[in-house]
Amino acid sequence: MENSVENNRSSNYELLRIFAMLMIVACHYSCHGIRHCLNPEMCNIWQNGITANKFFTSFLINGGGIGNGIFFMLTGFFMYDKEYEIRRILKLLAQVYFYSFFMLFAWALIRFFHVYNFPELSKTSQVMLIINAIIPITSGAWWFIQTYCVLFLFIPVLNNLLEKLKSKGLIIILCFVWIFWFAPKIFGFGYSNFQMAVFFYILGAVLKKNNFTLNKWLSGMFFCMVWFFLTFIDMKNSQIIKSENISDMILKVIYSGISTAMLTPLAVIFLFEFCKGIKIRNSKIINTIAASTFGVYLIHDSSVGRQFIWNKVFHCLDYQYNSKYFPILAIATVLIVFVSCSIIDLLRKLLLERKTIHILNTLIDKIDIIQKNELN
Repeated sequence: MENSVENNRSSNYELLRIFAMLMIVACHYSCHGIRHCLNPEMCNIWQNGITANKFFTSFLINGGGIGNGIFFMLTGFFMYDKEYEIRRILKLLAQVYFYSFFMLFAWALIRFFHVYNFPELSKTSQVMLIINAIIPITSGAWWFIQTYCVLFLFIPVLNNLLEKLKSKGLIIILCFVWIFWFAPKIFGFGYSNFQMAVFFYILGAVLKKNNFTLNKWLSGMFFCMVWFFLTFIDMKNSQIIKSENISDMILKVIYSGISTAMLTPLAVIFLFEFCKGIKIRNSKIINTIAASTFGVYLIHDSSVGRQFIWNKVFHCLDYQYNSKYFPILAIATVLIVFVSCSIIDLLRKLLLERKTIHILNTLIDKIDIIQKNELN
């Protein structure tokens, strides 16, 4: 019965996953392809660019925080009243390890055939690629994976706490987490990615338990307004990014805090409510594409993919950014990266995933049998 209900569920949430990952890819295009946030010495080209292109770069970069918030909130929305299964995290870990070694192999081939020498990566960083492949979770190769795994371990604790609270209690605990754990970003105090994950997980659970609903068209309109304000703030922040004046440094803290702790959560809620209000029948195509979004992230934002895709394949900064067709080239690049990575992940699922899941299920079943025998 549960399988029947699941198979007939509306695909609007899966469409939201796709849109969230597209926003994340667009953010990485802007962050790593244009601004080169990990290589500050290359940001002069971006700062001296055409104003219209700088504006579009600021427009794209907002999607990262919103997309990450969407994924953590969806986890809270769906995992709040679901049975806790260790199989979920094992399946995720299997996928992470596959792409760790897959990207390491790709890096070796690219260097062996002298396609690209990865000048952005120091010798130490290239040695770290091997270490990251062996311990991808704890090495921090993908911050989202590390955060998600820690969050997953705390899901039973969070669910037990939230189940004991009524509507007012849920709102109070959400406000408590925001005020004392998330909002201090406004005043320049840092926060960990885990804090963000917990906040959005609780937010998703609260929305589900309280049956919170907003008008989808109003939500869509407010989402666009918030995105505009985020773009405006990023543009203002980019003008003083290198300034060391005390007033400008204070402004940078305020801009960053308002974007992170206020506008981004609002954008996440409005986008979620907009997509929740869209009624789409179960679509196999949408569901299949949505299932590949995790693979898209692992491929394009790996240490290898991040350098090779944006710098060597698409020449984002040294060619696209100086073009008057920059917005068109940027959108086309994001779509090509998303589709290409999706195809790779779909091939992985087709050729390997069923066998991997069978092995994992067999292993878990044996562990369950051993535990039952010990109890008896």
